[in-house]
Amino acid sequence: MLLGCGSYADASLPRLRSPGLDVEELARVLRDAGYDQVAAEIDGTARQGQLAVEAFLAGASVDDALNIVYLSCHGVLDQRGKLHFAFADTEQQYLRATAVAAEWVRDRIYDSRSRATVVLVDCCFSGGFITGMQARSGSEAVEELVRGLPEGSGVAVLTASGQRDASFEDASSAVVRPSYFTDALVTGIGTGAADLDRDGRITIDELYEYVYHHVVSGPSPQRPRRFDMGEGTLVVTETAMTPEAGVAVAVPTPITPPRPAPAAVPPAPAWPRSMTRAGPTARPAPPATVDTASSPRAGVSAVAGNVVGWGGRNTSFTLALTSAVDFGRLAVPAGLRDITVISAGDRHGLALAVDGHVVAWGDNAFGQARVPRRLGRVRTIAAGGAHNLAVRSDGSVTGWGNNHSGQVRAPKSLGNAVGVAAGGWHSLALLSDGTVAAWGENGDGQARVPPGLRGVVEISAGDAHSVALHADGTVSAWGRNDHGQSTVLAEAVGVSAVAAGTAYTVAVRTDGTLLSWGHAPAGSPRRLPGGAAQVAAGESHCLALGVDGTVRAWGDNTYEQCVVPDGLGRFLMIAAGRLFNIALIAPDG
Repeated sequence: MLLGCGSYADASLPRLRSPGLDVEELARVLRDAGYDQVAAEIDGTARQGQLAVEAFLAGASVDDALNIVYLSCHGVLDQRGKLHFAFADTEQQYLRATAVAAEWVRDRIYDSRSRATVVLVDCCFSGGFITGMQARSGSEAVEELVRGLPEGSGVAVLTASGQRDASFEDASSAVVRPSYFTDALVTGIGTGAADLDRDGRITIDELYEYVYHHVVSGPSPQRPRRFDMGEGTLVVTETAMTPEAGVAVAVPTPITPPRPAPAAVPPAPAWPRSMTRAGPTARPAPPATVDTASSPRAGVSAVAGNVVGWGGRNTSFTLALTSAVDFGRLAVPAGLRDITVISAGDRHGLALAVDGHVVAWGDNAFGQARVPRRLGRVRTIAAGGAHNLAVRSDGSVTGWGNNHSGQVRAPKSLGNAVGVAAGGWHSLALLSDGTVAAWGENGDGQARVPPGLRGVVEISAGDAHSVALHADGTVSAWGRNDHGQSTVLAEAVGVSAVAAGTAYTVAVRTDGTLLSWGHAPAGSPRRLPGGAAQVAAGESHCLALGVDGTVRAWGDNTYEQCVVPDGLGRFLMIAAGRLFNIALIAPDG
């Protein structure tokens, strides 16, 4: 089922040139690839779109080899950040009543009897479709379901961009062309170029890899995303065709307008690409028995503790199987003790033991949960969107995981690091002389350290911005600033800890006052009595660790990420993941 919409009655939704051609071209290559039933609708109403999707998925059978759902249209976010697909009669002011919610489409997929389903989403913020679909495969219920599936079963989703990113079409050419994402799909399938191992089959893994590199090698700044769950490998098509030469692309134009921002926040042409986590923030200087630097701040607990976790779970059993984060694998490994540092990535966790070895768990799509064998003794760590950094005993930095933007490969000359922070697609290192090094993606200047930046004692990396805390209590920030996340508040003085979230920054002053700027979660306490030792920033929630060892949480609680467990005892360190948290607690409780 292929749906496209480029013409809209609502004047606030600009006309798109590519969706009609997107649908026609993808339908053509799918028919050529052997799909005998390819239904397509262009410029229909939201109700027509719903009926088409419902009828298609309700009619799917376990005997079908593969079912594909494709959407090319405007993607619009409501006030809660939920993704909606716009159709001809959609009114931005009344999205829930006149558009098709991504959540509704996901529910139809859950209800379908289709043995294998591939969803292709080409719109702005399309990565939002994946939110809520991460399989909790670590639970016994899901493991039982997966064991019962035949080989080549499950659900796979490829999206044109991240959850907070625009997608693009070529509006500069006199000739209408498919969008950049769909052009990659059509080329990869139609020419056989996506058959990367030349075995006569195009798997979903190969298709994603081909599409990703095709898109990022062109002029568009978007980054495709993927999700999959199931058993075995999904085969999109069989082919023996020879790929043609490269395809030219031109200057991109957004496929959808940005979500209107609140009046106090500058409008955002593209939301941040993916969730990322800042590295561990300041803790008291460690005792002499711990091998780490004490100044600048090394982000190491003075006392080794035990690791606990919470959040990442939805109270609905149905959604618990197919939503939020893969919490079964994000559950903290049993017996994780004698830990001095923790860090939380998008969907994975890291811990550094007192003997210098690193433990990783959670999502491993990019190898981020597979610790290098020869890592050696490590001083401190940081988890990013899908990559990790470690400072070794000689001050060098080693990275692993997603390296699409070079964020894993630290400069060879780097040999005096005392701290690290990992962003969505970029990396930072705090050097022993109080300066900062940066590498990886630099599209928004997040890896371009301001000239003369010195006296830094703490660093944190957001999705596409960077933050530094100076010894004098002032804060510097650079990189993406579409929500004001890099515009430091004038009252941000006397700051003792900072953390960079997706599109916001949070800081605490020595008097316990909490500050935040950018697209920050609501509900922040104004002040923590006695002050705070650390703050941590998730996608839409925050944590603060008080000097008394207690933790406060605020913001979105959809996945219970703000429900701090009772009776754990004294907290030593906190780390916020995308929709979950991990914490270090004192061994004596």
